[in-house]
Amino acid sequence: MLPQINENITVNELTRLNDSLRKNSEVGYQSGVGSSVGGGSLAPIVPQSIEGTLASAANTMRDLALWPMLPKVQVSNTLHEYAVIRDHGEDLDPFIAEGGGDSSFGASASQYDRKSVKIKYMAEKRSVSDVATLVGIVGPNADALAEETERGTMSLLRKMEVQLFHGDEDVNGLAFDGIMKQIERGDSGVRNPFIFGRDFSDNQEDLAGASLTGAKLHEVLGELYSAPRFGNPDAIFMSPKAYSKLIADSAQNGRHDSMVLVNQGDMGVHTVGAGPRIHIMGPMGPVPVVAAPFISRRLAPPSSQSASNASASSPLVAAAAPFTTQDVRTQAQHAAAVAGINANLVTDNGWDATGAGTGHEGDFRYVFVPVNKIGYGAPIISAAVDAHSDAVPRFNLAALQTGTALYVRIYRCAGDLSDAQTLKNAQLIGEVKASEIIGADWYDAGFERLDCDQVLITQMDQSVIEFARLLDFIRRPLAEVGAAKQFLLMLFGAPSVKVPKKNFILRNVSK
Repeated sequence: MLPQINENITVNELTRLNDSLRKNSEVGYQSGVGSSVGGGSLAPIVPQSIEGTLASAANTMRDLALWPMLPKVQVSNTLHEYAVIRDHGEDLDPFIAEGGGDSSFGASASQYDRKSVKIKYMAEKRSVSDVATLVGIVGPNADALAEETERGTMSLLRKMEVQLFHGDEDVNGLAFDGIMKQIERGDSGVRNPFIFGRDFSDNQEDLAGASLTGAKLHEVLGELYSAPRFGNPDAIFMSPKAYSKLIADSAQNGRHDSMVLVNQGDMGVHTVGAGPRIHIMGPMGPVPVVAAPFISRRLAPPSSQSASNASASSPLVAAAAPFTTQDVRTQAQHAAAVAGINANLVTDNGWDATGAGTGHEGDFRYVFVPVNKIGYGAPIISAAVDAHSDAVPRFNLAALQTGTALYVRIYRCAGDLSDAQTLKNAQLIGEVKASEIIGADWYDAGFERLDCDQVLITQMDQSVIEFARLLDFIRRPLAEVGAAKQFLLMLFGAPSVKVPKKNFILRNVSK
């Protein structure tokens, strides 16, 4: 309440009124120094570049592997266009007769592709109460706003690292296509939701649950260096578990079984395994192997403090009878369903034959989690289905009781376990648009195996792959509501794989 004219007020009340006048006026870390136009206490809200925070956080988050290594280019438009040389010239006979070179000799021309990438917008919304900004907090950052900015930066970078690997614009129209999709999927515009995307390209190989070996990586590097790919890979990304298995493989085969590292103290460091970092020798030299935790997608369903395991702010509520259909169909029926989407799609499935004992056939339970921009709904758990090469699981979710989902995360759990154990042991196998499973039949074609990861062999060169960035890393204050300071941490950009054939992905590698 404002004081009347000539009314006497206390010092505390005057301080409170001054704080109210300064609301929404400061940027950065609310240092009390006026900013923006005029520099007064009533200056408008303006975004602030905190690029230094981004660099600092990226160096302290050791779990980030792809983002620090990814070549980056600064762009000025929301649609970044570039040209790719597809062919330097036709494969014509280079020999000519003496004095020839006119009509007797054919002309050759280079071939170019014009490509583009749309800039996407990523943000992390954070809020700090007015009380928290006025008192000291325990920890390295005494300022609550600085602490929340740092934590928000790390959260946004973690999400971006996941999307850099696995983003899918077909599922979420606001997202960009991740590097994995751009390499392992074909150029056809036809999406098959039963395999979580377009048909697979020639830039990938399915190991069907086999362990990764150095010999397999040697084989892939030789393939990439050879014609017609002419690649020069300089990084191999894999999950820490696959990395550990590769260390064990090197030790078992008698390579680098024991090493003493000098310059690690007076006595050195004695290691058992493959030393501080594995390199795979390729035709053009050693290629480093990088442990990338976020390349693995086999995550459990999201947990929450709420009893329903739903995001606190999500309005998504499943129907009382959430399934319209949950059964298995024969391979012929599955193939007919695929052909109904498009006649040119691959109709095979990836399940093993019944009784194979490989872990990729038998009883499975599924967990479906609807997601929108606000949050996620409570998990929908299916009954057990017996899947194999001639029994393809089929599900059809009933319309949600409240809320509208953008897409649905799908998890699979081996065995006919209890609901609690299913939620604990289920692993993410993919995401589909809501329209592809809510009110529509969705089949699990079985091309994603449990307890398996992917390995990315790539060429981190700007002529092959890059991240197009628009503007700096920005902190944008929002209007204060509910006695809290709110702000967005914003990053604009998108990755682009210019020449997919110079990269390779090994799928379903045993962890």
